[in-house]
Amino acid sequence: MNGNLMQQLLVGLGANPWIYILLALLVMIEGPISILIAATAASSGFLNPLSVFAAASIGNLLGDTLWYLLGRSGKFEWALKLKFLKLDLARIDFLRQSISEHAVKILLIAKLTNGMIVPTLIATGLARVPMRRWFPFIFVANIFTTGAFVALGFYVAVNINRFDHWLRFVVMGASLVFIILIGYWVQRSFSRRFTVEKLLMEESKTTSG
Repeated sequence: MNGNLMQQLLVGLGANPWIYILLALLVMIEGPISILIAATAASSGFLNPLSVFAAASIGNLLGDTLWYLLGRSGKFEWALKLKFLKLDLARIDFLRQSISEHAVKILLIAKLTNGMIVPTLIATGLARVPMRRWFPFIFVANIFTTGAFVALGFYVAVNINRFDHWLRFVVMGASLVFIILIGYWVQRSFSRRFTVEKLLMEESKTTSG
C-alpha cells in the first residue's frame, strides 16, 4: 500500500509542470547529471520523456544565453569570485581579442569540452559578437548533446528495470556513476586533443602565413 501510494505521488509529481521548470534550472547548473537522472525517471514512467528533453534543451540554451548577456553587459566581476566556475580574467580577455573572427569554431569546441564554455560565452559577449552568428550552431549542438544524454539515460534505465526491485536501485546508481565517469574521460580525452588555445594558435599561424 505504501509502495503504491509513493508511486502515485511520484506520477502526480511528474504531471506537474513545475518539475520541468526545476529541471531546466538544474540543467543550467549541472547539465549532464540532471539530464541522466531525469531520463531515468522518465523510463520508469514518472516523467514525460519529450518534456524532459524539452526542459533540458531549454535549460542548456538559457544558460548559454545568460552567460553571453552577462559578458555583453560587462558586469561579471561577481562571477569571478565563484571558485567552482574557474574563471580567469586574463583568459577571458585573451579570448575576447580573438573570438570575433572565430566565434563559431571556438564556441563549438568549448561546448564539447565543457570546461571552457562559460569564459568563452562571457568573452563572446564582451566582444559583442552578434547572437545570429553563433546561436544557430550552439542550438544544434545543444539539441544533439541533450538528446544523446536523454536517450542514454532512458535506454540504460529501461534495461535496469528488468532487475528485481532492490537490485534495480543498486545497478541504477552504479550505472549512473559509470556513465558520468566515462563521460568525464571522453571529455578529458577530447579536450586534450582539441583545445580553444590550440585552435587560436593554429588560426594565428594560418593568418600570419
